Amino acid sequence: MLKHVICTSQDDESDSPAWKNWSVISIADSGAQDAKLQFGWLHILHLNFDDIEYEDGEHLLFDEMHARSILEFVEQCNDENVEGILVHCREGFSRSGAVAKWICQKAGLSFPGHFDRYNKHVYTVLLKAHP
Repeated sequence: MLKHVICTSQDDESDSPAWKNWSVISIADSGAQDAKLQFGWLHILHLNFDDIEYEDGEHLLFDEMHARSILEFVEQCNDENVEGILVHCREGFSRSGAVAKWICQKAGLSFPGHFDRYNKHVYTVLLKAHP
């Protein structure tokens, strides 16, 4: 059962060694290369979508397929007794914050109530896909 969920920026974690018994959800912009992570994380999920809340025709909006990937990843982590999930994106608060908030809610973990800078679209899609 998950005990910890942390959101941070890619720059903070790209050179850091893997954390024992932790997994990573790594979010990059569409068309960007996946973050290079150190060997040793239990599981890594790479996702590519842009930090937008409305379809604009130029960027990739988070959708139900992304949400399903996250749910399957979190379920796999739970099944394998992963201690924590680190979620990171470029800046470390909008996309990663939305995903971390949803994972915390799903796992019954606390999430800072004052933290409101998360991407509302990402969080809403996750809630609709997996209440």
